[in-house]
Amino acid sequence: MNRRDFLKAVGAATGGAVVAGCEPKKGTYKAISPLFPLPEGRIPGEPYYVRTTCTECPAACGVSVRVIDGVPLKLEGTPGHPVNDGSLCIRGQAAITRLYNPRRIRKPMRRKSTGAWEEIDWDQAYGAIIEAVNRARQEGRKNLYLSGRTAGSLGRLIDEFCRKAGFERLPEYEVFDYAALRQANRLVFGIGEVPFYDIAGCDFLLTIGADVLQTFGSPVSQQRQIARARRENGLRWVHAEPHVSLEGLQAQKRLVVRPGSEPHLLSFLLAAYGKSIPGAPPSGAAAVSRATALDEGSLRELAEQLRKASRPLVIAGGVSLGGENGLATAVLCAQLQAAGGMTARLDFGRSLDMGRVGTLKDLQALANRLERGEAGVLFVTRTDPAGTAPDTMRFAERMEKASFRVALADAISATSEKCDLLLPLSHALESAGDAVPHRGLRGLVQPVSEKLLHDTKTEGDILLDLLDEMTAEREFRSYAAYLKEQWRAEFGPGYEPQFSATGYLVRTTARPASPAPKPVPAQALKTAAMPEGPAL
Repeated sequence: MNRRDFLKAVGAATGGAVVAGCEPKKGTYKAISPLFPLPEGRIPGEPYYVRTTCTECPAACGVSVRVIDGVPLKLEGTPGHPVNDGSLCIRGQAAITRLYNPRRIRKPMRRKSTGAWEEIDWDQAYGAIIEAVNRARQEGRKNLYLSGRTAGSLGRLIDEFCRKAGFERLPEYEVFDYAALRQANRLVFGIGEVPFYDIAGCDFLLTIGADVLQTFGSPVSQQRQIARARRENGLRWVHAEPHVSLEGLQAQKRLVVRPGSEPHLLSFLLAAYGKSIPGAPPSGAAAVSRATALDEGSLRELAEQLRKASRPLVIAGGVSLGGENGLATAVLCAQLQAAGGMTARLDFGRSLDMGRVGTLKDLQALANRLERGEAGVLFVTRTDPAGTAPDTMRFAERMEKASFRVALADAISATSEKCDLLLPLSHALESAGDAVPHRGLRGLVQPVSEKLLHDTKTEGDILLDLLDEMTAEREFRSYAAYLKEQWRAEFGPGYEPQFSATGYLVRTTARPASPAPKPVPAQALKTAAMPEGPAL
């Protein structure tokens, strides 16, 4: 026997032993039905690709998943997708690791009297919820539903569940809630939304704290737009920030400003356009230099570049909107956008869907209700307020005053640790659903893996199961069936071929006219006192 034949024989023998030893126990895996027919004539071992949507962040990029024998192995951006056009960020690339995360919640789990977790089946979990709901009603407590940002068909199902099951749906909690930006656009333009920023058409971009390459808006789309604008328009990008970031390192010029001094910088730039906003900070170069720690030469150079640009755009966000001067920064940025003729590059027709998202004030109101003992059953799904809310809110501590706490999640978090019951959610690559990256665009979420790795369910299926148990009204046998009915009603009976082939559907909507600015209450421009000192 030669060396090659020997290695083949050893490989076959050891491989067979490994496969036999790794054979899963009966009932470990469950088959998943695809939403749309898979390619015919597939050859075992050859890859095929399935179009779906990344759910790692609200941008909802289109992804093409490389699958071999029903096992997803690699994610790439979908070419031609309106959001990311073939690109995918590192967060999206890593999404598949959550599917195979060994620390995923594998079955429903209930907290024992000792504080430890015990695995239970779904019928036991539903029974515990129904018992707790009935007990809360008898005690006169309110049952509450808190979710992370939700868009598309799932949002409608949650509304339906809350209405029929007697739950109060709370404003959604999202760490990146754009609260100051939405409020500023409401005050200045009368539209409380986060617009799509047309960066590709710009020749000068000033970002103030906005991490446009990382978490702000639609990062992959903005990365591609910046690259295109540099290539086609000779874009010059200046980034002003109080702390070092990827944006500052990638921009042609980085300006370091004192934290909280951004309103002073914007007031100076407004003065360069001959605009004086009542209630804004002083706009003199010397005063602004002292407040921001930028030298007067840099300030004048920036103002000159902005005024001379043919198609400028200024975006404020991120860390610059997170402090006590955040609203003033956002309001003055909106005023600058109007003064500099930039509103044509603010597309509210493609705004980010944040209509259900609340603010920290809403979360504080919930914490106060919990403190007063008003909450009965509290559902917390796809969000982690106990781990991300400010420490002063003491949300984790106050959560314990709800009579029964249920978390819908795929892994243990600070919030789920405070719950009485954990319901495991399927990964997006095991789930049916849809997503709304922005107004007028619907992304398809469909199961890519042919088997469930664990005894998990989608949030939609959990809610339909509970409605069946609580009201005996089961109109749809599964969330996939519910989705298809919603899509058929919204897009018509011929939606399937395009949705399946591309992974998205576009609904053409008329772009609203460029928004006109309105007078802003002086209170919105109130800024904290800035220390004066030498330039940093």
